[in-house]
Amino acid sequence: MKKEEKALVIILARELAIQVSEEIFKFGKYLGIHTATVYGVSSYNREILEFIIATPGRLLDLLKSKKIDIAPKYVILDEADEMLDMGF
Repeated sequence: MKKEEKALVIILARELAIQVSEEIFKFGKYLGIHTATVYGVSSYNREILEFIIATPGRLLDLLKSKKIDIAPKYVILDEADEMLDMGF
């Protein structure tokens, strides 16, 4: 596994992605965990990160354009049934 990313959290709504990111940041700052949240037109910085929180559309854009190369150990899907219904 690549050191840069260890967990990928995919969340449908950008507002919820921001909230989840803020909570992970609160806990992670004491553990040395770094996070990145990518949604809409937000940029992705290739820093060393343990958690990436992303909306499915933005994640697909980054993967297709090869701007992100991840090999997460854990993938967390929030509302996976809704994502499938929407075609993701």
